[in-house]
Amino acid sequence: MGFEVTQSATLVFEEGHRLHGATVRVSLDMELREYTELLRLARAWEASVADDGDMTPERLDMVVELTERFGERVLIEWDLEKNGEPLPADGSGMARLPAQAALSLFKAWNAAVTGVPPNSDGASENGEPSEAPPAAMDPPSPSPAS
Repeated sequence: MGFEVTQSATLVFEEGHRLHGATVRVSLDMELREYTELLRLARAWEASVADDGDMTPERLDMVVELTERFGERVLIEWDLEKNGEPLPADGSGMARLPAQAALSLFKAWNAAVTGVPPNSDGASENGEPSEAPPAAMDPPSPSPAS
C-alpha cells in the first residue's frame, strides 16, 4: 500500500473578517483538472466584480456552477447559520450565503491549497514566497502498512 494523499483543513479567518469565529472544514483533496476548473469559474466571478458588477448571463451561470461545485466537492462541514437556522455544508448552503462570504470561503480554501494568501501575487517584499493565512491542517488519515 502507498501513501494516502487525502487531506483536509479547517479555515481560520482573521479578527474583523465577516467569517471570523466560524468553523469551516474543507477538503484539500482535489484532482488538478477539477481544481483548475473551479479557478476558472472563480476568475469569471472576480472579473464581474472588477467590471463594476457586469454580470452577464454566462457569468451568472458560472457563479452558480462555482458555488454548487464548491459546496458539493470541497465543503466537509461548517457551523454557519442564516436567520438562526443551520445552513447545510453543501451546494444549497453555499447558494444561500451572501456573495462576499461565499467568495471569501473560496479564496481562503484556495490559499490553503496553494499556500498563497488571498489577494497576493505570491511574493513577499523580500521576494520570498508569502506565508499562507492560517488554516489548521487536519491530520492525514493513517496509511495501511505495506
